[in-house]
Amino acid sequence: MLKGLRILSEGLALGLRPYRDVLLFRGRATRSEAFLFLMLAGTIGSVIAMLAARLGLTVGLTDAQMLATLPIMTLSARRLHDIGLPGWPGPLIAATVMILCASYSPSEAPVAAEVARWLSLIAFYAIVFWPPAQGENRYGTDPRLVPQSAAH
Repeated sequence: MLKGLRILSEGLALGLRPYRDVLLFRGRATRSEAFLFLMLAGTIGSVIAMLAARLGLTVGLTDAQMLATLPIMTLSARRLHDIGLPGWPGPLIAATVMILCASYSPSEAPVAAEVARWLSLIAFYAIVFWPPAQGENRYGTDPRLVPQSAAH
C-alpha cells in the first residue's frame, strides 16, 4: 500500500514538474515527464470544464486546457534537448497545435487548417515519444541517470 502511494506521488510530482518549470527552456525532459504531464493537463482541463459547466459558466474544455499552453511549450523545448536537438522548434510546434485545436472544430475547419493540425500533432507526438539521446549531451546530463533530488 505504501509503495503504491509512493509511486503515485512520484508520478504526480513528475507530471506536475512542467508547471513548476514553466519558464525553463534549458535542460532536458524525459518521455515519462511529458506523457504524465499531458495526462494530468488533460485531466485538470476536463475537471475545470466540468466544474464550470456545473456552475453555469461558459468555460469550454479548450479554454481550460489553455492553462497548459506555456508549460507545453517549455516542455517541448526540453524534450527536443533530451533527443539531442535544438529546442526552438518545440514551442512553435506546440503553439501551432494549441492554436489550431482551439480555433476550429473538425467539421468547420478549412482543409489547409486540418492538414496543418494533423501535421503539427504528428510532430508534437514525435517530440514527446522520440527516444532520448543516451548519456550526457550538450543540453545537460541524462535526467534518467541523475537522482531527482539532485536534478532540481
